[in-house]
Amino acid sequence: MDQSRTTEQWYSKLFRVLNSAICFTLAYIIFTYLFWFVTGFVGRACKFDAFVYYFGVKFILNNHVWNKTSVALVYSAGPVFSLMLGLFCLYIYKKVKDAKSLLNVFLIWCFIIGTGIFLSQGVIAILGTYNYKSDYYHGLSVVFSWWKLPVIFIYLLDIPFALLFLYLSVNYARPFLLFAYSFSKVNKLPRRRKYFFETAIVPFAVGAFATSLTTLTHPQLPRHVNIPVHIVYMSVIGAALLLAWYAISFIDVLKTDVTRFKSFQAPNIAFAVLLGIAWLFVYITFRGIYIS
Repeated sequence: MDQSRTTEQWYSKLFRVLNSAICFTLAYIIFTYLFWFVTGFVGRACKFDAFVYYFGVKFILNNHVWNKTSVALVYSAGPVFSLMLGLFCLYIYKKVKDAKSLLNVFLIWCFIIGTGIFLSQGVIAILGTYNYKSDYYHGLSVVFSWWKLPVIFIYLLDIPFALLFLYLSVNYARPFLLFAYSFSKVNKLPRRRKYFFETAIVPFAVGAFATSLTTLTHPQLPRHVNIPVHIVYMSVIGAALLLAWYAISFIDVLKTDVTRFKSFQAPNIAFAVLLGIAWLFVYITFRGIYIS
């Protein structure tokens, strides 16, 4: 029997890992910028000008002052937008999931990143609330601090965050398994876990390194860049993917569910070019984009 017909070639796995990593990195860059752009635009609606950076925003008050309402609107905008956009990407994926396109992989990573950014607010709220000079004084921790919520309430609020984390994590794996080019790749539990490891966990690790490098290697790193928050995002998403890997034992994949996405194992120039454009945009705009 021809061994090449029963064993996937190394370069096939490599391209699958790279394609998924490219989709993750591109989605993360887009969500990061959109998070801060939405925050900046809502701030502008409250009459504050803003400099938007990759990983940060700086407001110019223009003789206006913050109040509880403006703080709640501005600093909850990014997390809520990320959640809603992530869910919208999942909705789009379900509409086009039968198409054998790398766009579907990108949409699933958007879903995971959008919900992961929102879920990270549960961790950031504990670390940053009332810690006004902390790097974690960000997003919902700013809102909770201004509204002077009791610390015990913030801990209790993490219960629904944790439950949502568990629910979403358990369901993260299934879409990746459906990308298999053959049912034999996912017809048994060890194979499903191996395929998910190669298609999601390894690309996540590559993408996490790439997105960190995007910031850390820039020669003119502005102080508004929030590396600690990035680390929280990566930790939450990584933990969710590990839980998803474990929960695969509770997921069934039927032969008719598999999309037989063979081109997932081939180079995709279009998404590589899009990632290059995204990186170039980050580099060009690293000193900030002024919103007035």
